[in-house]
Amino acid sequence: MITPKFKFTKANRLQTPAEYQAVFNQPISSRSPYFTVLARPNNRECARLGIIVAKRLVKRAVHRNVIRRSIREAFRVNQRELSGLDIVVLVRRTLKNDVRPNTFYDCLKQQWKELRSS
Repeated sequence: MITPKFKFTKANRLQTPAEYQAVFNQPISSRSPYFTVLARPNNRECARLGIIVAKRLVKRAVHRNVIRRSIREAFRVNQRELSGLDIVVLVRRTLKNDVRPNTFYDCLKQQWKELRSS
């Protein structure tokens, strides 16, 4: 039996400003207390992810990095269900520094379920 590979490679990332802008132009959106998730169908077999964590919202680099790692991990585990989408995750103002990464994971999992259904 072949086990699926859940890697987060360069092909799974939005890399250029034009790729981000394409998602911002005509998004399907989902909001939660912590994140705004924008998505747009792409013509690829894999899902791609972009993350925006504003420095003015999360002051400490350590906290920004924890948030990014948590988002990437949640994406990596669920990327099969998200195939065919370009996704941008924006951190909202209501995010507190004391929130645990597991909370991020649960929140994002619910938002991705909403995106797949729309």
